[in-house]
Amino acid sequence: MRLFKYLDSKGVDILENERIKFTPPDQFKDPFEFRPAVAKPSKKYLKQKLGELLKEAGNEWWESPDAPKGFDRSKRRQEDLRIKKEAIRKIVSGEEPYPEKFQDLLVKEVGAQFAVLCLCAVNDENLMWYHCADGHRGFVIEFDSEHAEFQKLGKPTEVVYSDKPPIYDLANPTAEHWRIKPKYLKYEAEYRILARLPASTPHKTPDGQPLYLANLSRACVKAVYLGHRMEKGVREKILQLLKGTSVSKIDAIPSREDYTLSFQEIN
Repeated sequence: MRLFKYLDSKGVDILENERIKFTPPDQFKDPFEFRPAVAKPSKKYLKQKLGELLKEAGNEWWESPDAPKGFDRSKRRQEDLRIKKEAIRKIVSGEEPYPEKFQDLLVKEVGAQFAVLCLCAVNDENLMWYHCADGHRGFVIEFDSEHAEFQKLGKPTEVVYSDKPPIYDLANPTAEHWRIKPKYLKYEAEYRILARLPASTPHKTPDGQPLYLANLSRACVKAVYLGHRMEKGVREKILQLLKGTSVSKIDAIPSREDYTLSFQEIN
């Protein structure tokens, strides 16, 4: 499978330091990412889950400073039942926006445990060159997805583009929501690799957020396509890094007749 990564000039780090960035979902730009519509839970499900929570809290809650005092075991059971009934009433009536709260919590929790490597099935999509390769000042890397080192990153999964977000059923949860995106982004032709995050990372983004970098040997690179507006210094650095390797070096050239790109290998 041919898989590509559109990059701005900072992407030279992949070739220079042989590492690639995975992004947690809570750092994605698109506000719809990893936010499935959450089905309103049934009374049966709520009774079960709230009962489990109250049981788990157990004596710890009743012995906390915030708990009401002077309750014997019988009164505690009655109060637990009252709390559970009131919580269910609020959620079912819509007074408590449980699905919306869960949606926000889902993004936060997934972002704390997983990160995504976004790839593309095509190398000639103008919108991708514009948005992800800095208006043709960047470049595109083609990876050998069959290479053993590349496969250590995880399995690439094709993204599904839909008119509506997936429905997340709390009683029967599925992880499929991570590969579903809005249909207006279909031009991305995206494939994703989902990976569990390490416990800590020594790297930070410029605004202080964790930066997750996975090792990726330069041997996985099949070709590099250089944008026609690339700065001379960046171009020279890439060509120098690839000197003596088997990686194909290719110029991306805009047509003078239509809105397409052609590719010309650099000798």
